[in-house]
Amino acid sequence: MKTILCYGDSNVWGNIPGSYNPETGLSQRFPKNKRWTGILADLYQALAKEENCDFFDAALYVKSSKHDGIHLEEADQMILGKAIADKVKDIFN
Repeated sequence: MKTILCYGDSNVWGNIPGSYNPETGLSQRFPKNKRWTGILADLYQALAKEENCDFFDAALYVKSSKHDGIHLEEADQMILGKAIADKVKDIFN
């Protein structure tokens, strides 16, 4: 049986406290290597390699929207969906 672990930072988004801009509705974000998802990505990737497991980093394929800094644009959803589908096909072939 194969197991797939997915995680993300959609609950806290890595926002810097106090950086909210009411004019834009956006907050500044900590750099990826300071957000827990960035730190975990490196740890999960190392663990996956050690355990001979597959690893997929969505950040290599898409970035969050410039509109809100959180969500993906429609085109990026398609890119990510295809990349994940290709990865899953690789895993199960």
